[in-house]
Amino acid sequence: MKNIRPFKNRDARHLVRMVGDQWDLAKRATGAGRLCDWIYAAEILSQNTEMRVLTDGAGRPVGFAGYAQGTSRRHALRRAFWGVVYIILGRCVKNRDALRQYYAAYDYVPGRLARRFDAECDILIVGRAHRGGAGRILFGELMRDAAARGVKKMRIDTDDSCNVAFYRGIGAVQVYAAVAQNGGEDETENVYVFCIEPQKWQPPVEMAG
Repeated sequence: MKNIRPFKNRDARHLVRMVGDQWDLAKRATGAGRLCDWIYAAEILSQNTEMRVLTDGAGRPVGFAGYAQGTSRRHALRRAFWGVVYIILGRCVKNRDALRQYYAAYDYVPGRLARRFDAECDILIVGRAHRGGAGRILFGELMRDAAARGVKKMRIDTDDSCNVAFYRGIGAVQVYAAVAQNGGEDETENVYVFCIEPQKWQPPVEMAG
């Protein structure tokens, strides 16, 4: 039986392992290995005002979801702590140019478009062994929380390394698409921006059942 609870700092190592197993995160480009996984996780934790953790029957984290609400001051101490960690870890990477290039490849959303949103879903990830509905459960919880906190329009940035069809399937509307060269991957990927309105969102029929 799975359960959803708020994030705790001790969950960070599970998040690091999960994102590192699924994405490159500049490991090849910088040669910094697992350090890049920690940098990415620290950045996510420094930005997200709300984080949810999906656990298995033994209480082990098997999925994470979170969003950043621009006007919210919630969890300010946790975010400040991870912000410092993010800065310190970034300075430990010798090839910082490669790291900056990697992150710049995903800074593709035009400012005029970004200003239309009051929140952004920064992370939605489920361990490979626990997929098959778990992502939808997590996303539904995130939408209920965001709606309760007054979020009107949430932005979701994604690319071909993620399950783009998933976002379409849960009712998100694609509002932007482009091509971004990932500075650390060999291939050129398509990147997308989706919009979802938490206060109007209804789970698809297969989710509701």
